[in-house]
Amino acid sequence: MNLVFNLVTQQDSSVNVDIALKMAQDSNSMNAITILTMIFLPGTFLAGLFGSGVFDSTERHGISDMFVPFVITLLLLTLVVIGLWRFRKTMGEGLHHVISSMSESRKRKKAVDVEAGKSN
Repeated sequence: MNLVFNLVTQQDSSVNVDIALKMAQDSNSMNAITILTMIFLPGTFLAGLFGSGVFDSTERHGISDMFVPFVITLLLLTLVVIGLWRFRKTMGEGLHHVISSMSESRKRKKAVDVEAGKSN
């Protein structure tokens, strides 16, 4: 009976490893989609804003006088959005590290207490 249980457990572990690898691939795909969205979303917003006729502009030699402010605003807004995303991602990883280290220190303290004969 024990042999059957161990075989089933090994098969379940193998399936879990396969699922984890597929989830990692999905995570990489989602990161790529997120980065592309962060790059193109500010430009889409600004194109809609500048193209709506809210700002008064004139054309000289086929180029609007709002082109330079559009490009400068586009670059700044894109850098801000990517910077905020990167900051949030970095802070999330740092927070995860802090939480996991706190959990490990609690486990070690509990193991020391158990060895010393204390119980909670």
